[in-house]
Amino acid sequence: MMAVAKPNSEIPLSVEWQRIELLGHCLLQGRQGQKVEPEVLERLQRLQQQVHQIRGEGGVWQTANVSGLTPLEYDILACAVATEAEPRLGWMFQHLQAGTHQPYPTRALLQDLLALEGADVEALFAALKEAASLRNGSLVQV
Repeated sequence: MMAVAKPNSEIPLSVEWQRIELLGHCLLQGRQGQKVEPEVLERLQRLQQQVHQIRGEGGVWQTANVSGLTPLEYDILACAVATEAEPRLGWMFQHLQAGTHQPYPTRALLQDLLALEGADVEALFAALKEAASLRNGSLVQV
């Protein structure tokens, strides 16, 4: 999946990229059978709060003409845009989804990265359908 919409490069979306990188770190640790340190979880919580703020009314995403998405749709969009904003995140995605040469996250990686289970997995598939906001609004390509 790749991003179509590109936010203005001057918009401070760095908290999104930091959060995605930290989620990738947590996923990698989990796959290696290691526990995530409490300090990392605290940092992730702080980043979650900041991300929530920039996604809200008058936030950075709205300045980039992106609004009205669900939290999961914002997560998907952020992951797709992250590889263009921070190429090293594309390398991280490639490492986390072995066998894929693309730097964009697959559905399977999104599910793991965002720790989605049950109804959240169904919501992920629904968010990536052709008629859904992300694709219908030309924000991502699948």
